[in-house]
Amino acid sequence: MAPRQHPCALVIGGGRGIGAEAACALARRGHDVVVAARTASELDATCARLGDIAPDGHHLAITCDIRRDDQARALFQRVEAVMGRLDLLVNAQGAAMLGNTAGTTPAVFDEMLTTNLSGVFRAVHLARPVLARSRGTIINIISRAGRQPYPNALAYGTAKAGLVYLTRALAMDLGPAGIRVLGISPGAVATRLRRDVFPDEDPSRLMRPEAVAAALAGLLDPAFADAGGTIIDLPW
Repeated sequence: MAPRQHPCALVIGGGRGIGAEAACALARRGHDVVVAARTASELDATCARLGDIAPDGHHLAITCDIRRDDQARALFQRVEAVMGRLDLLVNAQGAAMLGNTAGTTPAVFDEMLTTNLSGVFRAVHLARPVLARSRGTIINIISRAGRQPYPNALAYGTAKAGLVYLTRALAMDLGPAGIRVLGISPGAVATRLRRDVFPDEDPSRLMRPEAVAAALAGLLDPAFADAGGTIIDLPW
């Protein structure tokens, strides 16, 4: 099919939290938006918001576990078949579990790496051919935990530290193909993921996911055209 005229963004982890707000921010900028995550009801809610924000846009929700090769491949095949193009990949998927060395089993450690690091690489690997055609952009949502150690964040922090390296290595590797790779590394954000890990925390004292989404949308400004490999810390 002929590519659509509007730029197309795929937000993995777009069912809630930072991913959902990023999808909405991109719709406001004129993107057609595909949201993907594991929970269909959350995706449907995000897609309804996208329709309210940009009723003339073309938005799509696809249930997908990016950790599974078969589902990940089906996701990108459907995006290309339905949308005809891909200009932006946002990797906002993630999971968090607390634990020190004694309390973190090898299975939990593997799960953190699979969700927060391997899943991102799988998405990038599959998106590369279509993003090369559009000379598109990849934005990874990282975490301040990837920049410095935090108590009991052994597995999560290790995975996010790996994502810092991966983001910069991808920028070097994919830059010659015209693909920009950038990262946003937020501190504590008032999301359900955060609430599940820290149930007694006061969310009013945390950064809002809308702030991260605004920073993400800002990275698409032409002023950042040559900023591949940049990772922005929030708050600055």
